[in-house]
Amino acid sequence: ELECLGASLARCGQLQVLDLSSNDFGSSSFRFQSLCAGLSQCYTLQTLGLSCNNLGRLQFGELECLGASLARCGQLQVLNLSGNDFGSSSFGFQILCNRLAQCHSLQMLDLSRNNLSLLGSGGLEILHIILRQCYQLKKLSLKNNELEHFNDNLFDSHHTDVILIDNITTAADTSTSVNSNFRSIAENIREGQFFVSDSNFERARVGKPLKSQSRCSL
Repeated sequence: ELECLGASLARCGQLQVLDLSSNDFGSSSFRFQSLCAGLSQCYTLQTLGLSCNNLGRLQFGELECLGASLARCGQLQVLNLSGNDFGSSSFGFQILCNRLAQCHSLQMLDLSRNNLSLLGSGGLEILHIILRQCYQLKKLSLKNNELEHFNDNLFDSHHTDVILIDNITTAADTSTSVNSNFRSIAENIREGQFFVSDSNFERARVGKPLKSQSRCSL
């Protein structure tokens, strides 16, 4: 039950790594806020996996709740939101991104496999909200979204080092015209060095009580 999980998370005072991937939370939206309530009290959380949960199906209120909870995780550095079909709703994606922009400690964000191409150019404008306000963000993955059109503003960032788009690794460098040069820059970058993928999220064995663990995978 999500209510029990949320209550347990609220008591995890030292939790640093949590993997909640592949739980299909999008089909349980009426209970999802209970999970968010617990997540919002994970003040020491640094790495969170929420991939493949159909979060794009959540109601706008639930997405706002999720975003608000993430914004309260003041030490969150790595966030995996891949495979959640956020491209199904432009307004819902904007609600979430508005909150993600408040995650000022965020360094790595995975938004791959979310059908963002369905949002058109407006989707990239929404992403720019995050790039503009998450000052510590260094790596952003937009792979496997079938993005074909880019806006110079997406790469106009003084702090984001690498943006991954499909099979291209883009180095964000404000000293160059990225829109015309990012393909040549990418040739000098080996993709695996720059972004944490699904397989890099640590999965802890549940052997100790949740309250005493710094890592948890569910």
